[in-house]
Amino acid sequence: MRIIDHIPPADRRGGVITTAALHRNGFGKVAIRRAVNRGSLTRIRRGWYRLAQAQESVVSAVRGGGVMSCCSALAFHGVWVLTDHHHVRTSRHASERLHRRTCCHHRRRRAPSRAVDDVDVALDVAMDCLPDDELLIVMESVVDKGLLSLDEVGAMAAGHGRRVTRLAMRMAPAQSGTETILRLAVSALRRAVRCQVPIPGIGRVDLLADGWLILECDSQRWHLDPKAWADDRRRDRKAAAEGFRVIRLTYDDVVLHLPETIQDIMAAIGHPPGRATRRRLATLLGTA
Repeated sequence: MRIIDHIPPADRRGGVITTAALHRNGFGKVAIRRAVNRGSLTRIRRGWYRLAQAQESVVSAVRGGGVMSCCSALAFHGVWVLTDHHHVRTSRHASERLHRRTCCHHRRRRAPSRAVDDVDVALDVAMDCLPDDELLIVMESVVDKGLLSLDEVGAMAAGHGRRVTRLAMRMAPAQSGTETILRLAVSALRRAVRCQVPIPGIGRVDLLADGWLILECDSQRWHLDPKAWADDRRRDRKAAAEGFRVIRLTYDDVVLHLPETIQDIMAAIGHPPGRATRRRLATLLGTA
């Protein structure tokens, strides 16, 4: 029988599995030995095996004596992350066997039973690792993806001191990391900016600055979807008819060229619509 057909996905994350998980799913010593002889399993280190389709980054973490954790594990679970460094949770002596570009986290938390940490464990590690903006991106994404609740993230943050607790209090319902990055950059310049704002007759917009400037962060998927592209243009037309102004931004605009992008946004904010238009928009939004 094929091993992959009999092992739950949670027990074989990244194509790596423990001896304990194999035993738990009905594979004894003889069955494991046969699988190794057939090439279905390959021993990585004591207690850990790889399947044929295993991800090399996960295998590397286990071979080095650890497991994938922090933002690497969060990215594996679909969380929006900014860094591309390889993060591994390991013992101190094991870190010497890992690549020099690997970020090693020496934690006494529960011993790993899977090659990729669960979301709560990975986020717990990230709260001690990432700088403020990157951590806020991760926390908002975890909630947006439904992996943890806002209350669960808040409770975790409370165990990490004042910095992380205050950061958790700034969380907003962002649907992408680019929204979070842009919101923080605009608000840092003391401009009012709201996230995921519903506008009657238009729909929900990513960000609304100063009550009249709509900022939309487009993903590559949106560019490749003709219907989404057409819907966005219809929404832009409706927004313009109401008196809003719209700026659409790509991933590169926000992540790679943020200073130039913010300069353009602030220039646009410097030329607001007339007072009557702003008053009418405030009435439409219910903020008058």
